[in-house]
Amino acid sequence: MSNANERQVGGNHYKGTDYQHWDWVYDIKMHYLPATASKYISRNRRKNGKEDLEKAVHYIDKAEEKQITGAIGTYRHRDFWRFVLENQLTLQEAEICFYLMEGQWGQARVATLELIQSV
Repeated sequence: MSNANERQVGGNHYKGTDYQHWDWVYDIKMHYLPATASKYISRNRRKNGKEDLEKAVHYIDKAEEKQITGAIGTYRHRDFWRFVLENQLTLQEAEICFYLMEGQWGQARVATLELIQSV
């Protein structure tokens, strides 16, 4: 059986890291909506830039609308920082992903909108 992390369909924006976004999301049992928002945040500089950030806001809005809570798994801050470092997130991107992990939709939205303004 092959390792799914060793291949990617379309592009290479996830290649080169041992701890990919989907591994982190799975480990902390993050809900689909904030997980998708964090995907767009973590890849924005390597794929679609501002459009990815705008998509992230859309998913943040839906997570808040559906009253989704933060990640339900027991997570370790070491795993969070491993994800951040291996995926070369900026401090601002890391902050947004932390808010998403915690279910802090207002803070995630504000930080993402600020990031959009700086692009």
